[in-house]
Amino acid sequence: MKKFCINILLLLSFNFILHSEIIDSFNSVSSWYTYEKNGNLVINIDASGYSGNCMSLSYTFTGSPGKVSAKKDGVYNFSLVNTFNFFLKNFNSTNKIYFKVKDSDGTKFAYLVATNKSITDWTNISINKSDMVYDANSSTVGNDTILSWDKVVTVEFRIEGTQADTTLIDELSYTTLSDKTSKDINDNIIKSVKILYNPYDPVNDGNNRITINLMKNSQLKIVVYNLSGEIVSKINDLNFQHYYNSGDNEFYWNGKDENGNYLKNGLYFIYIKAISSEGEESIHKLIFSILK
Repeated sequence: MKKFCINILLLLSFNFILHSEIIDSFNSVSSWYTYEKNGNLVINIDASGYSGNCMSLSYTFTGSPGKVSAKKDGVYNFSLVNTFNFFLKNFNSTNKIYFKVKDSDGTKFAYLVATNKSITDWTNISINKSDMVYDANSSTVGNDTILSWDKVVTVEFRIEGTQADTTLIDELSYTTLSDKTSKDINDNIIKSVKILYNPYDPVNDGNNRITINLMKNSQLKIVVYNLSGEIVSKINDLNFQHYYNSGDNEFYWNGKDENGNYLKNGLYFIYIKAISSEGEESIHKLIFSILK
């Protein structure tokens, strides 16, 4: 416990941004496919996601051990990743759910997300990359036991058990640590994001300024939530009724929650969602610290 507290204090004292890149925001699930062993899995879109649409996994088991997976192939360089993140809802406590990655030579690493735990509400799941371990039970054992993080070709959600259910997953992303208060994004909608104070002392620093440089006229939603996924402050939550011009757009925040109280010391996410006039979407999460 003492070591944990020291590490958090050191982390809070540095000037950094933990930048989030979206792997899949689940506007479509056409790139996901199934693996089934003693089970059946149907992958769909569900409109009741944490933020818009999400991926719905409806499964039944026909024997033991029952295993079903939703997989997505791609070309991923996860060498600089700190954490993998996603939102999870509707998971039965009698089953197990894993997050897995596979590299180009077939080696798999896995993390047991939940077992003997019922998840009924949207829950923010954060997995340290260093906590993922070699998956010796994988049906596609690779040529070695070392994962090439710069050559990942598949991400996977695996559910094992006996209980039929429908599990929802939203906003699969990863985070990388930067020692700056600004981040170049360049994703065709958002060019960069800059936070004036990080760490931020709302009592003595006054209002914090968040500057978002847009490459296209876009609608913007900016909210702050804690590491548990609970919204604590709405900096700009206009339900996408206004378009902001390309270039720099500045937003100011006083460090208070929705009840007018200063946030406690700790780590928080700034969630930014942009929708361009052409309908393109961009979602980013930046972590910052409150340190009074």
